[in-house]
Formats: sequence, C-alpha cells, structure tokens
Amino acid sequence: DGVRLDVPNEVPRWFWKLFNQRVKSVKPDAYIVGELWGNATDWVRPGIFDAVMNYAFFRDPVTKFLGLGQGSAAEFDGALAQGRLAYPSQAVEVQMNLIDSHDTPRFLTQVNGDVKRLKLAALFAMTYVGAPQIYYGDEIGMEGGKDPDCRRPFYWDYTKEPERVALHDYYRRLTATRHSSAALRTGDFRTVYAEGKAYAYLRSGAGEQWLVALNAGRDPVEITVDLAGLGGNLQAADVLGGTTEKWNGTAKIALGPESGRLFKLAAAVARPAK
Repeated sequence: DGVRLDVPNEVPRWFWKLFNQRVKSVKPDAYIVGELWGNATDWVRPGIFDAVMNYAFFRDPVTKFLGLGQGSAAEFDGALAQGRLAYPSQAVEVQMNLIDSHDTPRFLTQVNGDVKRLKLAALFAMTYVGAPQIYYGDEIGMEGGKDPDCRRPFYWDYTKEPERVALHDYYRRLTATRHSSAALRTGDFRTVYAEGKAYAYLRSGAGEQWLVALNAGRDPVEITVDLAGLGGNLQAADVLGGTTEKWNGTAKIALGPESGRLFKLAAAVARPAK
C-alpha cells in the first residue's frame, strides 16, 4: 500500500524522484511518506513525497498544548495553521499525524501517565485534517521513555485490566466514527473558538457537520460558539456522551478539565403545533 522512508534527506532528491516514478508505475495510489521532522515543503510535492511524518505541525503542537497544557489555544491554532498552509491541500489531507513513534518517548510517559491527556490527543487526531497514526500500544495505555524504551513489546495482558480495556474501547469508538464520516476524513476545517485553554472547530462536507470542543486546561470551562453561519437552530448529538442538545443562535458547551466533546450537528426539526 505504500512506503515509509527513513531519514530520506540523507539521500539526493533526484533519487527520490526516480523512486516516485517507479513506485507509482507499479501502484498509482501507493502512499510515499518521508521521515522529515521539520518543514518539508521542498519534499512534499508532486513527483517526490505524498506526505511526511508530521512532527513539526502536529506532534509538537499537540504535545505542548493538549499534552502538557502549555501555551494558549490561539497559539495552538496558529501552529496548526502553518502546517495546513505549508503543503498542497492534497498533501495536507494525508499528512501522517502522530503523537509519538519508535523514535520518541511515548505520549503517555511525556504527560506523566495522564490518560485524560492521551484521550484528548486521540480525539483531536481522529477529527483533525490528515491521516491519524496510532503507534502500537497507545490504544491500551503503554508507556516508554526514550528509544529503545519506547519500543517495548506489546502488552498482551491488557485485557485483564479494566482501565486499559476502557481506553481501547475509546480508541475503537473514535476510529469507527472517523471511518463512518467523509466529513471527518476529508471535509473542510474551520476554527470557531480559541481562547485561553479552550479550542473548538468545525469539520464539514458530504452533507455532514461536526463540532469538536477541547479543554486543555486543568479547570472546567464553558464556551460559547456563534452558530449564525450554520443555520442557527441545530440539534447536536454528543457522540461520546450519548446525549442530545438543541442549540439556537449560539452553543454553550460545558467542558470538564482536560476533556473534549464531539458533536454531530443536524438542523433541528420543529414540532408541529397542536
């Protein structure tokens, strides 16, 4: 289905152009992704790489803001926007969005074992633009320090621990939701709130609209989102919470500490008068 290229900047670019031609001649939709840790605009373009491991514009800002609670939502939004503007839109949609890898400490170790932070990052990854990557074991709460500690064998006994099973179920629910929605995979992205430690955005396309709200802070918050551009009168199904809310004009969304909510939006149906 594709290839991931290790430290490709240590090989001349002309070679990768020939490599691209050969690979695409065998499988036109093969995915070619390079391990480049910074801005890779010279590499992500037609005829070279389809995408890179998105350390610079995904892993780094996600670790800082959602993982460690550092910086503001506005700064987080700005860091993400740089990545969406740096590459062609076709490449942005398939960037390899990761929160950790075989070359980094595990995300859960970096955030001192805070599973809420891991779930927050997973929710963002599964609803943001690009191709989310799950490094094996994150979905069951594996930890690990710097390489090689981050390459521990998979923990097969996780089924005996309810907390790990619950985390695995959470990941399964998120991935199933993404797979079921064209809007979450390839839809438009628009930031609708970025103040303090709270961040919210819309994904829309294929007749669907989703609103995601995140709180990277350690205190509960309530945010207000203007719905004027969305028709104003909406029904919002909380996919993770299992409840439904009705919003008219604005949405008031309560967020617990280090938590996020995922809403599927639809036009509210008026009840007929008796």
